Amino acid sequence: MKKHVIQFLTLCLVTTFTFSFSVGQTIPGIHLGRLEFVRPPERLSNDMRKLKVTMSKTEGITSKFASKVGGVAFVQVAQPSFKIESFSLQCDTIKNSAFAIINGQRYELPLETWQLMPIVSYANSEYDAAVSLFGRRLFQDHGHTDTIRTLFHNAFIDNLLGLRLLQTDLLLAGNYLQNEDDRGKLPTFDGLETPILAESEKMLYNPHVFVASSLNASINIELGEYYNSYVFTDFVDSVTGDSIKFNVEDVCLKIEGHPYYYFIDKQIDTMATLLNLFKTIDNNKKPTHKIIKLTELTNDLREKHELVRDLNPIVYDAAVTTCQWTAFFRYAKENYPQNWDSFVKQVGNLQYDAPEVYTPIKLKNR
Repeated sequence: MKKHVIQFLTLCLVTTFTFSFSVGQTIPGIHLGRLEFVRPPERLSNDMRKLKVTMSKTEGITSKFASKVGGVAFVQVAQPSFKIESFSLQCDTIKNSAFAIINGQRYELPLETWQLMPIVSYANSEYDAAVSLFGRRLFQDHGHTDTIRTLFHNAFIDNLLGLRLLQTDLLLAGNYLQNEDDRGKLPTFDGLETPILAESEKMLYNPHVFVASSLNASINIELGEYYNSYVFTDFVDSVTGDSIKFNVEDVCLKIEGHPYYYFIDKQIDTMATLLNLFKTIDNNKKPTHKIIKLTELTNDLREKHELVRDLNPIVYDAAVTTCQWTAFFRYAKENYPQNWDSFVKQVGNLQYDAPEVYTPIKLKNR
């Protein structure tokens, strides 16, 4: 009798925990080393947390974009390296996956559903800024005014890929990750040592592989002296960036081209500031900044993307995957709109397959 009672109580506890976790009420706190991911209050709407910014396709990273976003932004539309006579995207609900049929040949898309769903949503949007640490949105919480600092494209709010892209933005941000070794770590739920991983990531994760490379050792000392901010992007200008292309080899669909850290610095634009002062006669107006694109530093590190990957392979690979497949899906959206609309609906019927998480409204060192 006692054994049956214990089994019944255990079942009740497991059922209660599973149900409450599934409705988002008991997701534990999240942290990355000493960095706390501050959870959004229950009454805070997602609209307040959305990042709705688009990078100029011609000017790229302007002072306006740099001051609003910094962060992560992917803008390219991939182009095929071969002639396409027919093209369609479809989902396999039994396998919970997606595939492309190009020139009559079927190609499985090498994306887990937890990646596929937000990437398709991102590609389907008019906005291309993905993550920013520069949020300044005020909101009221129990009579107190608070500020949202971390903003996300709607596609990445409260999902694992959103956490990966946030950490991409944090990877070289020495003012946040005060402990150098935290660059190689992954977020964990409070009270647990095991990192938050999708099933597909578990076979790739090895906590003993991370080694403080020469790049990691020099981030705060050398790079930090030269740049004010950066954007992790795939934007192509006359001196930086690689065009994203896709090709087929045997039965595989492959995408070429890598995102990179575009380093920038800021200085006060004296003339613009004076003009603003004359126009407004407002001595309290903030100085106008113009950005200096640090192309030499950018290109130097862009050519060493494998060293950057070594800082945190899982985070870097997730960001590259997002960049490349967003560009591929934008090609589909632009060239095959009817099929694209059907595909987006099919993707919405797939089953998400990663741990339930929240994306923070700000970061706080504990």
